[in-house]
Amino acid sequence: MKLDHRTGQSLIKAAMRVRRAPGKYDVFAWSDGPSVQTLTVAWKTITKRTIALETTAGCGGEEIQTNAEPLPNGIKRNLASYVGSFRIDKRLDPDE
Repeated sequence: MKLDHRTGQSLIKAAMRVRRAPGKYDVFAWSDGPSVQTLTVAWKTITKRTIALETTAGCGGEEIQTNAEPLPNGIKRNLASYVGSFRIDKRLDPDE
């Protein structure tokens, strides 16, 4: 599965809209039949990811980053593409 830049940006923006605690997050995506599924995973610390990344060869020979270990929802190693990361500095107040 190859995601274009615009799709990757929209997936990250959608993940950011979900109210989350302050911290850093990675977004992974994978194909589930005709649809694309995503999962947002919080980093262990501000400098250490929960899921390591691994570079693999894509269908056309291009290199893509994938999950180097299974995701928390059971998606196996190298089956999800790394879409990007984002950071939240503070929890948003529902009234803001």
